This record gives sequence, structure tokens and C-alpha cells, in this order.
Amino acid sequence: MKRRVVITAYSVINDMGKNRKEVEEGIFSGSCGLSRQKFTYADGDTEGVFGMVHDLTEVHPFFEQHHLPYDRCSQLALMAADDCLAESGLDIAKEDPFRLGVSIGTSLGGMRSGDEFHKQWIHEGLEAADAAWLKQYPIHAVADVVAMNSGFRGCRNIISTACSASANSLGFAYDMIMNGSHDAILAGGVDPMSRFSFSGFTALKAIDHEFCRPYSASTGINLAEGAAFFLMEDEAHARARGATIIAEFKGYGITADAYHPTAPDPSGNGALRAMTNALRLSGVPAEDISYVNGHGTGTHANDPAESNAVMACFGSRIKDVPLSSTKGATGHCLGAAGSVECAISLMALQKNMAPPTIRFDEAKYGGKEIDYVPNKAREHRMDVVMSNSFAFGGNNCAIVVSRPDYVSREETAKREPVVITGIGCVGTGGLNAQELFETYAACRRRVGNPAFSTDECRAKDIMVSDEPDWKKLIPLKFLRRTDEVIRLTMASGREALNSAHLTVTRQNMDRIGVIYGTGAGPIETIESINRAGETEGLAAVNPSSFPNTVLNQAPGNFSIAYMLKGPTSTVSSSTVSLMQAFNYACELLENDHADAIVVIGSDECNYPLFAGYDKCGMLSKSLLPPLAKGADGFLLAEGSTAFVLEKQSCARARGAAILATVLGNATCSDNCDLITIDPSGEALRHCVKTALDQAGMEAPDLYVSAASGTPEADRAEETLITSLPETTLVSVPQAMTGTPLGASSGYGILNALYSFEKGEVTGMPEGDYTLSETVADRMTVGKNRAAEIRTACISAVGFGGTCACTILGKGDCL
Repeated sequence: MKRRVVITAYSVINDMGKNRKEVEEGIFSGSCGLSRQKFTYADGDTEGVFGMVHDLTEVHPFFEQHHLPYDRCSQLALMAADDCLAESGLDIAKEDPFRLGVSIGTSLGGMRSGDEFHKQWIHEGLEAADAAWLKQYPIHAVADVVAMNSGFRGCRNIISTACSASANSLGFAYDMIMNGSHDAILAGGVDPMSRFSFSGFTALKAIDHEFCRPYSASTGINLAEGAAFFLMEDEAHARARGATIIAEFKGYGITADAYHPTAPDPSGNGALRAMTNALRLSGVPAEDISYVNGHGTGTHANDPAESNAVMACFGSRIKDVPLSSTKGATGHCLGAAGSVECAISLMALQKNMAPPTIRFDEAKYGGKEIDYVPNKAREHRMDVVMSNSFAFGGNNCAIVVSRPDYVSREETAKREPVVITGIGCVGTGGLNAQELFETYAACRRRVGNPAFSTDECRAKDIMVSDEPDWKKLIPLKFLRRTDEVIRLTMASGREALNSAHLTVTRQNMDRIGVIYGTGAGPIETIESINRAGETEGLAAVNPSSFPNTVLNQAPGNFSIAYMLKGPTSTVSSSTVSLMQAFNYACELLENDHADAIVVIGSDECNYPLFAGYDKCGMLSKSLLPPLAKGADGFLLAEGSTAFVLEKQSCARARGAAILATVLGNATCSDNCDLITIDPSGEALRHCVKTALDQAGMEAPDLYVSAASGTPEADRAEETLITSLPETTLVSVPQAMTGTPLGASSGYGILNALYSFEKGEVTGMPEGDYTLSETVADRMTVGKNRAAEIRTACISAVGFGGTCACTILGKGDCL
């Protein structure tokens, strides 16, 4: 019997109010929460129309309890999450915490904390800057904060696809419940107002300096902040605990425009495909949709494109399906917009009332076939509603929710195996997969002093790599506008496509997606823009660089270059990012969102990133490899890994060489302090056992360890390794590649594929060190060990406590 995913509680905070009741009253009365505010830059104050949460004077006790400075993003998230859980009546003491997850969409995350640290660094020097600000700066930190506060220990995921992030985060939660791994997930989104985002959108001339007027006469967006959360549950679990069911989450669709780095496809094709995929996958016919909450930003590019998509989706019914934008009332909450607007959609569903598009100029709007609900809310029977979120970079997401008693026509689809048919990499260890395999064969590592090294940092070394000839790896027309992390992404993704011999055509491009993982994103670009605003002023912010500051810009450029229009998303979870992306891609393939997905994980290595981790005391000064006695940190590296995943039937049909089959995967978290890992390894052991149970095996032939040299991570790995039978061999790829953050677990997967192909397990590099006694007999030093490897478990452990793993079988083994 197919599972149903229901919503049993929800909350929302924005400029209309600090609770659901206040927001609902404001929206349906036609009020506006926007107001004139100022941001200060080096060249003076700049005024704009913003949506700020009013009188936000609360300081959540979480900050004092964990000795953290106040962060506005975390504050908004904690307030909304607390409200949601309070309404839900969920008694965590009666639940298995490993079956309760957190999924959050955000574009900025802890940007304001990073801004505070950066200002201190610029004006007082790195030594004087307070490292405490950096604990909440990584974009995944807000998910860590919410999980720690709630006690949830299941999946912990950040989606960062700009303005569609939180809508996508709800879809991710839906998949995790549908696959049976979770009973409930706290899902939603959050973004604070930030002078960084205001400076960038101002540079792009995308800001309306008056109050925006979506779908009619606006000339840009009004930025805003907000948060909204939902407790999404398996219906059987909700009913068993006597929960009130508010609505059913029917499904979602995600697509890529593959059109332009910032502008949407004017035809609305990508948006249309997101909407039709959401309907197809949820089993809801277009004629059953009662209302659409539109993206409706107020820009000349977005509004006509979305109108085109809506008209194409509903055809002759268009006059019967109201479409409204609530951004004229709330402003644009960026990564939180999708969740805020889903909350408003649930209000519409419960009230049988369509919210208005305020300040709508009926004399100027172009799509007279569409009912934009001008200026006043009105009664309208609601059974099923759709909420659209279309993002910077061409990421589109449409979600469908219904009344609990609505019965759709969906059929249970058979989940089929997922296989790996292509691989690629660039950066640490080698400029392509062949060079990396040579590194593995030689048990070699290259440690060196980076060009950016300064006396400000205690650590002095990184894992060095050769500089690629980018002109040979990337189409020339993209080189001018790309930064390092985009170049890495495009190079490894291209090799993976070529390796898979997967030709993209007009017939299949809608069925090939891109899922991307990054631990830090484009830090160098972000730092340069922030520095320009702080030292020179708003006028110095480069409009051509700002689009590259969003995490989804790298996969967006790759999608454009190779015309990949299938499902696309960006996840960020420290050194677990690639593994999270890999496992999410498997879910999307198994649920028929696509036939093939290119999974890419990338992170650059530069001075801002190096200095930040050094400031937090996480980098190696001893240069000892992972699991060595006395190892005191990790060696930062630059790298990108890529994989082509396909449905097994599709790979077989085209005669592809199948490198491995995915047998199982899992994710959970330890709820330790920020940027740390629980050295007991409890969460890691639970994660590995869950994945092995899913794969139907007691133990793998090979365990690919996530040990990085960080003492806490290494202790967790030692405990896990000693729990495995002696027949399970162990490899430690980060001993040879260092830690390229979000790409790290990709190098682990490539290490397992090397063992499948070569019939040997990689050893540790030569050196003057001693391995920990608990693992010394499991590994060779300076040479590889011949062994027939048919199954492998690859783990990933993130700074912040997230663990993930995947189980692979050699070749086409199912």
C-alpha cells in the first residue's frame, strides 16, 4: 500500500507577524508588511523597501545554552520550529529520534554571522576576529541548530537553490518519508534580511525602490525575511499518535530551465514542466487544482514567464484557477519564500479563500485570461492547491497539497535499482579519473604550502593539485563569467557524461537532471563582494559577480552548457554534501523524476576558506594522515567529483557499461555542538547498520572510511571499524586526497570503484607515523592489498554531526 505524507502542524513568521494568526490576518485583509529601511555601506546609507520581522527582540535560550553569539537566521528558524512542534503535540520521548529528520531550505543561512566576522577581520585583523561567529556561518549550521534544539537525529539536510530552496526542502522531506526511512520530518525554510543580498540585487538593478506590484506594474523585487516550518508525517504514524491532520502533501516537481544564469526562460517552459511533473507524480489531474500561489516576484522577466506557464498548464480552465502572488504583501523571502507561501496556501485551503495580489493595477496587466485575484481576498472552494517557486539560475519547483479527504488517482510505482555508469573528477589526486586511480595505485599524496599562505594562520599546508588547462575542459563561452567552483563543477561533470557515453538530445534532455553538493560554495566570490561593500561601498559591488554567489549557480551553468533540463537541486552539508546529493538523486530516479542524473560535488580551496578553518582550529599542523597517532586536523584540498546515475532499465536499454549498483543508503545525525563530531560514533554506526539492513547484508567486503585526521572524526571511525568483522577490509581515501569539503565523499565512492575495477584495496601513504592500534591491523602502509571486492560501504561524516553512507555492489549485480 502506498504511503501518504500528511501535514500535522505548521508555523510562519514574516513581516506580517510573528505567528501564524497574525500572518493570516494580514494576508487575507490585504495588508502589507513592507516598510522603508536602511542599510549602511562604506559609501553611506541606502534606503529601500524591505520586509523585516517587526520587534524581533527575543533571544532564544539556545544561544546562551551553547555559548553562541546571536544569529538572526537561527533565531527566526528556532522560533518557527518551536511553534510548529508545539502545535504538533509530538512527544519526542515516545519517538525514535533517528526516524525524525530536519530539512531546511535557505539561500543565505548564517550570512549575517559571517558578515560580522568579516568586518572584524577587515578592520581589526584576523587574529582579533572572533571565531565564534564562524560556527553559525556555514549554510548547514541552521539545520544543525534546529536539529540540536528539537532532538531530532534522522536526516539533516539543507537545500540551497536560491528562491526555490524551501519548496524543494518540503519535497525532499516527502521523499524521505515515502521511502520508509522516517516517520516525521520538520521541514521548511528560513532567510534573514541581509545587506549582502540587498547590495547584490541592487547591483543587478533587480530592486523595486517603491512597493512592488506583482503581475502588473512592478519594476523589481522587495527583499524580505521570514521562516515557515511544517511537521510532515507518515499518515499511519500521525494517526497512531492521534495527531490532527491539516493537509496531505501530494507531491512535487523540480526542473531546470537550462537557459540563463539569472533570467528565467521567457516561454515558461521550465516552470511548466515543474508544474506538470508535480501533477503527474502526485496523481492529481490539472482539472482538480483549485488555486495556484504564484512565484510572482514583480520582475519583468519572471511574471510573464510564469503567466505563460500557468496558461499552458490549465488551458481552457485558466479563468477558473485563481493565481495570486503574496509577495506584494510580504516581500520576497528568498530561500524561505517557498515555505512561507506554502503556509499561505494551507491557510487558503483551510479558509476556502483565495489570498489577494495587492496593489494590482488592473489597467496595466497583460494576461487578461488569468484571474490574479486583484487587491481583495475572496471566497473560493479549495480542494487541491499548487504553490510555485522559480529561482535565480533556473531552478523550478512546484508543490501540490490537498485537503486530507481528497483522493487522488496516483498509482504505486515500482522502485527500480539505480546504477553508476559514468565518473569524473578534477583537482586533488588528479585532473581526471585516470590520474586519480594512478594516485590510488601508488598510495601517493602531495602536501605543500599554498600560494596564499600568510603568517596570520597557524596551519601552513594543504593537499596540492595541478592547475587544469580550463580551456580544454570547459566551453570557452563560459570561461569569462565563471569562478573556480563553477569551473571545477563543469569539468568533472563533463568527464562523467563522456565516461557514461550519455548523449544529450532534445528527446531526452528533460529526463536528465543535475544534483549538486557543496560544503562551502563560492566562498572566494562571496568574500570579494562583501569586502567591496564594506571597504568601498555599494557602488563597488560587481553585478557580473553577484549571480555566482548563490550555491546553485555552479550546477546551473553546467545545466546550461549541456542542456540538462531534468530535476536539479543543490544540497549543502559540510563534508557529507556529495553523499547527500548522491542519495537524493537515487530517490529521484527511483520515484521516476528522471531517467539519469549527473551528481556533482565541488569545493574550492582559497585563503578565506583556509583562514576560517584555521581560525576554528580544525586544520592539520602535524601533517599526519587520518587514523595516525597524533593526527590533529584535516588537510584542506580543492576538488570536484561527478557520477552519472541511471535507472537500471535505462542503462541496460542503451547498452551502458555499469560500474556499480546502489544497494542501500542512509543518513542520520549526532546532535553534537556546531562544527564538531561525536567521537563515540553512535550516529555513524546507526547510519551504516541502517544502510546495510536496507542492502540485506551483514557486512561489506570493503569499508571506505571518512576519517580525515580530525581527532573526533577519527575516533568515531575507529569505533565503527572495530565493530566490523575481520573479513571487511578498510581504505582511507582522505589520506591521499585530503579533504575537499563537499566533494570528499565522492572521492570515497571513486575509491570503492577503483577497488571493484582493480581488485585491490588502497593502503596508507608512506611516512613517519604510527597508525592507531585499533585499526593498524586493518590497513597496509605504502602498498595496496590484493582482494576481490564485490560490495563496499562508503561513509561520510560532516562537521556538524551529519552522517551518511551508501552501499555499492560491483557492476550490474541485481
